[in-house]
Amino acid sequence: MKIKEECVHRKLGGKTTRYELGSIFKDNDYFLVAFSKFNEKNEANLRLAEYATCLLKFWDEVNALYNRRTVVLPLLGSGITRHKDFNASNQELLEVIIWTFKISKVKFKEPSKVKIVIYGNQMNDINLYKLKELENNIL
Repeated sequence: MKIKEECVHRKLGGKTTRYELGSIFKDNDYFLVAFSKFNEKNEANLRLAEYATCLLKFWDEVNALYNRRTVVLPLLGSGITRHKDFNASNQELLEVIIWTFKISKVKFKEPSKVKIVIYGNQMNDINLYKLKELENNIL
């Protein structure tokens, strides 16, 4: 992981090291990604530009670390992260993840794949036909 700042003072406690958004720590089979910033109330938050930049950095690091294995990730940004300057639906978050993967030019070699896990009720917000249309129209 790329350290951005060390010895950070946080009023409510917690870790004192900040990492660059999108940087990855590999722990055996797991990738831990620096995904959000924390405000003075210890709330995770992210701006739209940071979200896209984070994902581009994430794909770049995954490309170096995945070792031709399948990469499985959740719908990043759909949990407790607060979006500071945008309000995105699960559909839009998924589209941004796919879009950043495509523009990152990461080319996974067979037999590896990228799988995005959509949990139970999140699927109600996802239009698979629109994703197929997006696939046909992007790049």
